[in-house]
This record gives sequence, C-alpha cells and structure tokens, in this order.
Amino acid sequence: MTGPLAVLDQLADGAIHTRQGLAAALGRPPAVVAIELRALHAWGVPVRVVRGRGYQLTAPVERLVANDIVALLDRDLRDRLRSLAVQPVVGSTNTELLAAGTPPAGRADVLLAEYQTGGRGRRGRAWLAPFGCCLLLSVGIGGLPLRPDLSGLTLAVGVALVRALGALGVRGVTLKWPNDVEVDGAKLAGILTELRADAALGAHVVIGIGLNVRLPERVRLDVAAAGRRVTDLVRLNGALDVAARPRIAATVIAEVLGAAETYGRDGFAAFRAEWKTHDSLAGRAVVVEAAGRARPGVAAGIAHDGALLVDFGAGAERVDAGDVSLRLAS
Repeated sequence: MTGPLAVLDQLADGAIHTRQGLAAALGRPPAVVAIELRALHAWGVPVRVVRGRGYQLTAPVERLVANDIVALLDRDLRDRLRSLAVQPVVGSTNTELLAAGTPPAGRADVLLAEYQTGGRGRRGRAWLAPFGCCLLLSVGIGGLPLRPDLSGLTLAVGVALVRALGALGVRGVTLKWPNDVEVDGAKLAGILTELRADAALGAHVVIGIGLNVRLPERVRLDVAAAGRRVTDLVRLNGALDVAARPRIAATVIAEVLGAAETYGRDGFAAFRAEWKTHDSLAGRAVVVEAAGRARPGVAAGIAHDGALLVDFGAGAERVDAGDVSLRLAS
C-alpha cells in the first residue's frame, strides 16, 4: 500500500512515530512522509503532533473490510449483489457507481468509502465527513420500473433507514422532508438519490447515504457555528461505535435493498403511512424558497407521490424537492 494510507497503517498501533522512523519503515524520503501526514490531517484522521517526539493517533481508526460486511448479509441478499466494495478514498460513491454501468435488473452494486473528496448532498451541497467516522455508502440498482412516483424513492429510503436504526437500537428517529434523518432535530443522516432512465431497461438508481457514527467534537462545533445541529450513533447508542460499522452497514444495506424491491412493485403507497408517523415537519411553520422568492407557510404532510404539502394560507399546495430549498421558520 502506498500514499497516506501506508502512513496511517504505521500509526495504527497508537505509538508515537518520528517522521524519520516512518520514512525508514516505508522506504521513502521524510519530505514525502510530511506531505502524506498533511493529507491525513486534511482527511480528518486524528493524528496529533507530540512536540519533539513525533506523531500519534489520538483515537483508533477502524477500517472497513468488504468481506466482513458481506458475511453479515443473508444468503438471498448476497445473491442479489453484483458487487460490494470498500474504497478508502473516492471523489463520490454515487459518482463512482453511476460510472460503473447499470447492474442487471434485480441486481445491485454497493460501494462504501472511508472518505469522500467530492461528497455531495441535495442541490449540489458538499457532504463532508472525516475519515473513518461515518458510514458513507451508495447502493446502485438496475431495472427499477419507471413509475410516475419514482421521485418518492428518497422518502422510501428514509423509512428504510428508520427501520435499520430501530433494529440497531436507535429510537426517536424522525424524517425531515425530503432527505434528512434526525433525532431531536439534530441531523443523523442524509440521502441523495440519483437516476438514469431508459425506456427499455428501466431506471438505474443510485442511492447515496451518509450516516454519522462518531463525529469529532471539532466537526460538531464547526457545524454549530454554521447554525446547524448534528448527532451521531455513539451519542445515541454507545454500542454503535466505529468498530460496529460492518454490522451497521449490513443492516442498512438489507433495509435499503428491501425497500427498493417493495418500491419497484408497489410504489410510494407502501411507505407513505409509515413515513407520516416519523414526519418532523407536519404542522410546523416553514419557509419555502424557490426562484428567489421566500414563502412562509405551514407543512401539511405529504402527497401520494412524496411531494411536500404546504399551506400558504389558501389551502395546501404541492412542493417538489427538485425545485426548492426548505427551512424551519425562525
């Protein structure tokens, strides 16, 4: 292994290592090791400088292994996978799977990453997560029927995440339309669904999920300074630390694949009632921003296809996810 990951492997024992010692162990110049240490810092790896002594990990970094996840899946789910891979660093897991080509109908690709240099959220927003602290995965599915309510798939995946988190012992999970998973108003996970449609082959859908497992305090403070709140699984259930990520991943993958199968057959109708029980916006004052205009209203639930309903004062109107930005009224 080369690059910053080789340096990380040297630091994995938790001991203090000098730059010269790392260089000797890896057979490369100390100046190159210095660059790789800076890369680890940029990824959010918890490396500290021990003045006059060297470098040390301040917390263990548990790397994901694909076979560990596959082993936790039921046989029928393993048979539905065309591939399941873990890459340490990628631009975006969604982008990688979209470029990988469409799986055969009924089959799926799964890609997980420890760090994304170009992770994306809804409306092109950046999704940033430190190395090894979150579950970053995408599920690519081929041959999904081109249903008229296909835009509601993101909401169905939200229901799948609530189910997965419940199976993992996390309670009080709510869904904020269209793609946020929260606990007590703090964001726990986000969903980004992208698709390519073909009239003959159906939809190639890629579902990206970012789930906070153990966020460093500095990340929490940075997010709070921007006026947002986040939470993670460690705070909600201490048994779900980064070492539990293979089990977390397997549980999420199983629920997402099951939800996609149900959605392909029955559409959003199969999820609407359950989604409504976790709706964090219903009855709350919101501001809908579209085309440079901000409209205050009251969230009034969701339509049959997953569109948000908002009462702007003259009855409920539809709001579609692709066209708007939504925030709670202050």
